[in-house]
Amino acid sequence: MAEPTTTTALRRVRLSRAGDIAPAIGAIALDLWVCWDWSAPDRPRPPLWSVCLMLACTALAGLVLLGRQKRPLLVLAIISGYSVVFGALSFTSLPTPAYLPIISVWLALYSVAAGGKGRSVYVAPAIAAVPVALTVAYIVAVSIDPVSTTLPLVASMYGFVTFGAWGAGRGRRASRAHMEQLEFRRRAETKEAANRVRLTVARELHDVIARTVTHMALQAAGAAKLLRTDAAAAEESLDRVQSLSTQAMDELREMLLILRAGGDAPPEQAAVTEQSGRLNRLADLLDQVGLDSLNVTLTVTGTPRVLDAGTDLAGWRLIQEALINSIKHAGVGGRARVTLRWADDLRIEIDDDGDGQPAPALAGFSTGNGLRGQHERIRQAGGTLRYGPRPEGGFSVVAHLPITVPAQPIATTGFHPEPLSGLEPQHAL
Repeated sequence: MAEPTTTTALRRVRLSRAGDIAPAIGAIALDLWVCWDWSAPDRPRPPLWSVCLMLACTALAGLVLLGRQKRPLLVLAIISGYSVVFGALSFTSLPTPAYLPIISVWLALYSVAAGGKGRSVYVAPAIAAVPVALTVAYIVAVSIDPVSTTLPLVASMYGFVTFGAWGAGRGRRASRAHMEQLEFRRRAETKEAANRVRLTVARELHDVIARTVTHMALQAAGAAKLLRTDAAAAEESLDRVQSLSTQAMDELREMLLILRAGGDAPPEQAAVTEQSGRLNRLADLLDQVGLDSLNVTLTVTGTPRVLDAGTDLAGWRLIQEALINSIKHAGVGGRARVTLRWADDLRIEIDDDGDGQPAPALAGFSTGNGLRGQHERIRQAGGTLRYGPRPEGGFSVVAHLPITVPAQPIATTGFHPEPLSGLEPQHAL
């Protein structure tokens, strides 16, 4: 991964340098070709030393142009001064070439308009106007046509090119700002998407691990108590621990496969595409909770329907998390009620009486992120969630989820799990 990145960076540096050097060389070459008046009337042929001096100054001007990206206004001032000096010498009888370099001035002006800061962008045209005016004056002076004809034509042409260079620079600035804004937005969206995936993975891991570890801890604690008094029940509890650990490993393996596959769908979405209709199978979840001796009652009112897969999973995970909390806090012998009310939306309510004895085996198991993650999940599904202690004791969780799929009646049955037979309440698992 590092090699392509380094190669790309080097390529960008080379392109950037080429973008600095090529225009500077082009502007100097055009100045020497277009702006050197070889056939100036009434002007003696310049000596060799004068030509060499002019070429040396031109080469220095080319080097100065290379810094136009970092200090554009300073470069424009130097290039304009260089142009004014040679332009002024062109009006004299000194043995110097008639040379009025204006193209390099336009390039420097473009650079200020494209990359200058603050007021320099608006000061630049005034600086460039001096060598431009001198060039126009020279052309009008050596022209054989009347001034009234030559001046408007030459002035308008040079003025158009000058402000065209400035306008092109402003356009380049606007285009670059737009591209930077798009890049900033792209990075923000990428970061937001990565955060969403990270939160999704965190929620899924919490839901899988917290639920399974809670049940395993309860089963293991029960097995430890029953090991000497009821070996068969203890063995059954340990078998349950093994089954839960296998189930957790399968779910984690499935999640890792989804992450390694690198698909477009986040783990949560990929999971719901394969398993939907979970709320129709609440008996499976309540059976499992019943094994931990939390007495759960399920009540369904209205006409149950098939939900969107994501909404269905959100409701399932919420019930799962709320019952786990009931196991932790209501404890052995506690009672919980799960109510699903189907109307214009789905209202899910889970409450417990808090009258049981909290299981010591679960001390310190809470991460504090369970209901927070469920709040995020419910909100993503377009619903609302509120929770808190009940005035009469216990805890209540209430969610409202939207129903976006046409009604399709499904069969439901009430569920009233009982503790495992043969176990006393204080030993129930």
